[in-house]
Amino acid sequence: MTKKAKTNHGKKGFLKLFASARFEKIVFTSLCLWALSIQMKYRVSASFLFLLLPWIGIALAAMSLFILIDAYIPSLFANTPFKKTLNKIEWGTQFVIRIFVYYSLFLLGNGLLDLAPPRDRTAKIESIYSGEWNLDLPIPYQLATLSFSDSEEKTHFLLNARERRRLWGGESVVIVSHAGYFGLPWISRIEQDVEIYSKKILALTPTASGAWRNLIQFYMDHERWPEAGDTTQDYLNIYPNDDAFALNVAGTLNVAGQYSDGIPILEHIVGRRPTYKAYQLLGYALSWSGKRARAAMFLEKSIPLNPVHWEAYYHLGYVYYDSGKLKKAEENFIKLLERRPHFPEIEKMLADVRHINKLKEKIRKRKAAEAAKL
Repeated sequence: MTKKAKTNHGKKGFLKLFASARFEKIVFTSLCLWALSIQMKYRVSASFLFLLLPWIGIALAAMSLFILIDAYIPSLFANTPFKKTLNKIEWGTQFVIRIFVYYSLFLLGNGLLDLAPPRDRTAKIESIYSGEWNLDLPIPYQLATLSFSDSEEKTHFLLNARERRRLWGGESVVIVSHAGYFGLPWISRIEQDVEIYSKKILALTPTASGAWRNLIQFYMDHERWPEAGDTTQDYLNIYPNDDAFALNVAGTLNVAGQYSDGIPILEHIVGRRPTYKAYQLLGYALSWSGKRARAAMFLEKSIPLNPVHWEAYYHLGYVYYDSGKLKKAEENFIKLLERRPHFPEIEKMLADVRHINKLKEKIRKRKAAEAAKL
């Protein structure tokens, strides 16, 4: 082999080794960034993370150094104690990164498999500290120190991008906390305690409509349905004409299956200014509450307000079907299909109702014939 060929071969070997080491570094860096994103989504107390992340930064920096050293060591220090020592250090850096990744995988499972309902905890932000991590890329962060209202506990949590824009030190907040599948509590959200601030505003200005609406929306966002329903009724006592907002709340309560909380709101609306939509929502809620006679009454009242629309007949058909009034159910399903043809669900229901009605008619005639013979 000529000297030039040896040189070219050496260059190719160097580039191949360098590319391989560089790819390994990119993989480890990407894993670290992915692991950090998991830590931000399924957040636990940041104490362990702050102990570990500086070592992650050192490990990634060391890997960059090893890329350069490994490119020359095969020819200079191969099979020497120095090379063996470097290999051990390199293994140690990778081990630190693996701990970080495996810990993040544990947090992923702890949060992803956690199907238990969350609970709200109120707290106060004592302070917010800003800093920056270096994981080959500068990553800014903010760390909030929180004191909980239900204990003397103080803990630290990272703030995500949305929270960094919206929260400040000294603010009262609500933390959405989860038990964790493996028993390690984690949080999904930190937000302003709208309940506290809205009630303070209403104590000073009882007619502040924005504060009422924010409070009701807060209750719905946190699935505090009875409080959402009661507060909406209080709001309607002050603003009885705001049907649009009240209907939106009642519709949300219906979707959530909280019919008993939405029915008083809807009864208030139809008692003052009945509309087709309000009647439909009320009839639906009453039907699912088992009050089918009242549901049918309100749904029948809605038809003159919009006789060409199909929805009232849809609800009435099912209400009468569930009440055992199959003739009326059949009539309403027919009217529905006249207004909305090609409705497979109702076509099937109508066929079933007709079949049952025919069977009942046969049974009735048979009993009448048997009675005539006696």
